[in-house]
Amino acid sequence: MSSDNAHFRTTCTKSTLNLRHHLSMLTLSLVLPLTLTACSSGSEAKAGSADDVVVLRMSHFMPAPSAMNADIFEPWAKKIEDESNGRIKIENFPGSTLTKPSDTYEAVVNGRVDIGIQLQGYTSGRFPLSQIAELPGLSNSASQMSCLMQTLYDNGTIASEYEDSHVISLYGLYPGVLHSTKLIVKPEDMRGLRIRRPSAVAVIL
Repeated sequence: MSSDNAHFRTTCTKSTLNLRHHLSMLTLSLVLPLTLTACSSGSEAKAGSADDVVVLRMSHFMPAPSAMNADIFEPWAKKIEDESNGRIKIENFPGSTLTKPSDTYEAVVNGRVDIGIQLQGYTSGRFPLSQIAELPGLSNSASQMSCLMQTLYDNGTIASEYEDSHVISLYGLYPGVLHSTKLIVKPEDMRGLRIRRPSAVAVIL
């Protein structure tokens, strides 16, 4: 697996990057290879005029200074622009400035944004098969979980949950960690503490 793919193909679960269903096949043929395989465009291609430029709006909840946004999403958008010789530009809207974290997927489906990144757990019941990623003991790292979920999508196990969009990639998170100002050594130490729950599955656990 190439280093160009590592950001998206190797690292993949509970968040999804989706492309609006009614984008033209020309746009898809350019965006998907550049995203997943980092294929370069033909050397004879020329930068298009302003009228030819395709502008895609990308929305996600990661803060602008975060590593995910600064080190992955922004360079990815820049790479697509470079590889398409300016034919495709991606406007990045981090920090939920364009859509709420729980509304991003539906915003993609409804055409309010073109590309979206969202945690499936933010829409409880919408992705029940994908939320297997929230069960404990499935992986020891983000890379491992990413490959697991991408495989489940590629072999059709969870693909039906995304039929109304074009999935560019799935990536996973590392095992969850509790953060507290109180020392927690055993389960009893959590008695009386208020814990933020990221999803319905986490509440059950």
